[in-house]
Amino acid sequence: MKCRILVVLLIAVIAFSSVGCKESEEKKVEIFSTYVTEKILHDVPVSEEKKQPARFSFSGAKGERETAQIILTPNYNIGSYSISASDLSGENGVFSAENFTIYHQKYIPVTTGSDGLDSMLGNYPDALLPYEKAVEYGENHIDSGENQAIVIEVAIPSDQSAGVYSGAFSLIVDGEEYLIGASVEVYDVFLPETVSANSMFLIGREELIYGELDNSLEMYKKYCDTLLEYRITPYLLPVSQGDYTGYAAAVKILGK
Repeated sequence: MKCRILVVLLIAVIAFSSVGCKESEEKKVEIFSTYVTEKILHDVPVSEEKKQPARFSFSGAKGERETAQIILTPNYNIGSYSISASDLSGENGVFSAENFTIYHQKYIPVTTGSDGLDSMLGNYPDALLPYEKAVEYGENHIDSGENQAIVIEVAIPSDQSAGVYSGAFSLIVDGEEYLIGASVEVYDVFLPETVSANSMFLIGREELIYGELDNSLEMYKKYCDTLLEYRITPYLLPVSQGDYTGYAAAVKILGK
């Protein structure tokens, strides 16, 4: 009788342990990087040839901006994730964490195809939401099977010493920390702040109402300011008709 009870208890312990291990094995999150120009859909499996080891790699000239992305694909519902940049170190000093800006990738559903392109339907990467806003809005979660991109932009200071800086960023997924390698290679080339290229980007202020629900002069100015950050000239300056003083001030800003 004692032997039978012992066997039953042993089976129960083994079964409980197996269930525990199975649950632990089932909760996985795949993390990989890919070129920032690669548009990874939110709801479509990613082919293996597009996947690279998970890390943020940047390279650029002094005064330049560059971006990199990693993708998280869990097989369970992630309640929340957090990520933070850290200082990177190199032979010529430190590359400050303040030079990094983190974004949570947003997606837009494409539900109707044209010309027989139904195979192209899905949720496409679109707007980049500042990570702090994603936390504020409670959007820093990922459902099972979804591909969620985290995009980081680096602004290389014009006085940064040339060289390679490396370290790691902390990614925490439901309390579990992952250290993601990060590196910035700064070329010994200076990109002047003054825009000399004949570049122009056409923005229709009136049409902003369709995406922003706001086509005010203030909203248009935000778009123009963002273009200037990326060294692109807006087609029209953000000033009211007849505001000559404002026009002169805008031209002065454009010429810097």
